[in-house]
Amino acid sequence: MNVFGLIDIPVWILLIFFILSLAIVYITSTHGMLRAAGVPGPPPGIFGIVNEYNKKGVGQTDLDLVKQYGRLVGIYHVRVPILLVADVDIVKEICVKEFPRYTNRVVMLPNDEVNQLSVGNARDEDWKFTRSLLSSSFSSGKIKRMIPLIESCIQTLLKNIKNKAETGEEFEMKRFMSNFTLDVICSVAFGIDIDSQNDPNNPYVRNALTAINISFRSPVMILCFLFPFMKDIFEKMGMTFLDRKSQNFFVEQTSKVIKEKIQDPKKRDDILQLMINVKEESQQNESYSVGGVHKVFTDLHIISNSITFLIAGFETTSNTLSFISYLLATHPELQDKMVQELDYFAGEGEITNDNLFKLHYMDRFISETLRMYPPAIRTNREVSEDTEIAGHKIPRGTEINIAIYAIHHDPEYWNDPETFDPDRFLPDRMGPNPSCFLPFGIGPRNCIGMRLALTEMKVALVSILRQYRFVTSPSTQIPLVLAKNEVMLMAEKGIWLKIQAR
Repeated sequence: MNVFGLIDIPVWILLIFFILSLAIVYITSTHGMLRAAGVPGPPPGIFGIVNEYNKKGVGQTDLDLVKQYGRLVGIYHVRVPILLVADVDIVKEICVKEFPRYTNRVVMLPNDEVNQLSVGNARDEDWKFTRSLLSSSFSSGKIKRMIPLIESCIQTLLKNIKNKAETGEEFEMKRFMSNFTLDVICSVAFGIDIDSQNDPNNPYVRNALTAINISFRSPVMILCFLFPFMKDIFEKMGMTFLDRKSQNFFVEQTSKVIKEKIQDPKKRDDILQLMINVKEESQQNESYSVGGVHKVFTDLHIISNSITFLIAGFETTSNTLSFISYLLATHPELQDKMVQELDYFAGEGEITNDNLFKLHYMDRFISETLRMYPPAIRTNREVSEDTEIAGHKIPRGTEINIAIYAIHHDPEYWNDPETFDPDRFLPDRMGPNPSCFLPFGIGPRNCIGMRLALTEMKVALVSILRQYRFVTSPSTQIPLVLAKNEVMLMAEKGIWLKIQAR
């Protein structure tokens, strides 16, 4: 094609130029929104803040943004405006005081009829219905009755640890803890006893590992992150963020187990059984409703939430246990302190909720680990109506990201935040604002499985430390370097340790 009579340019080049120009206009069309609202932040650029994530990771990027622009920052994920919040008073306003305005989470990845029913993804009245019914399943009394199931899973882990202690070889802690937590979740969420530690080819193990293998390198995640409209396209194509084959496996197997449990007169104390009880109660009680219409908790609700508990509870708990192991090994004097308390209150015999409750130093150690290495770097909320935050007018539909990692490492909230100090959680040392500790979120939409996760970690630590000690090895990385391109905090080169008999 002759352009202005000066030069011949192939049509395909002009077409590419035209498409790229349209893409740039589309991407940058939202880039003035947050600045117009008076929210400070870095220049958006074509890809927004994404390049910084690749260089430094999300957590460190958030710390740098807060340091430069303050605790309320306007950023962009390509064209999506995001209000990054690291002010605990604003966090409390969003998640607690004004919760009805910010009830929903932003779901970036494609869902289907299964995943949209989960307590993590459900919206508005559907979320209230699901959360209210499931909350009783995670009460202290119900979790207490699951301790024997957790203890059963720990026995295989102890056998494998014994082998490592006898040989003196170093091993990667995350893999060991992952197998244990997978066994626990399959037991309590699916009602199935597996041994992922010694039977990696078990269908539950293979499909679970496929289902939870979500990373920033996933093509679906990358496309949805760069171009949010792709979520709707993927959904129309029948795609979800989960591997379809693995999801179908859990749908079929959970449906089968539900039928078996209903027919079995023996009732096992697991979450799946509790959800079946909720289903039966909702069928009989017309007070369960959405919008004034009687609603029933169905098998699909049960399946959806079982899959959610797998995804939400697997990596988070295994990562935290791995970080705890690392911190015990690199702080032997603190490990001595934990062992001394454990020997006094829970040194032998059955592990009960009563003796777990007495392990106050272990509680502080776990809390400090969760502060330094929170399971979620951020959590999000969606603005449901035009509103005002800290004097800035924020339009309906805006995504809010709560910068958990940045809050946990902010020297204004935590004295010397890069120093590991469990005693900062002593009652007389805790700061005046508990909202600055957010490993499980805050408010009505916090993590429903918090009690289960903490109990699982304490049972594991008591069982291991009764017999063994964590020690550093030649491959232990000090200081620990975190991976940059992962959804959650993980050690870049793994957590390598040795274990010794006491």
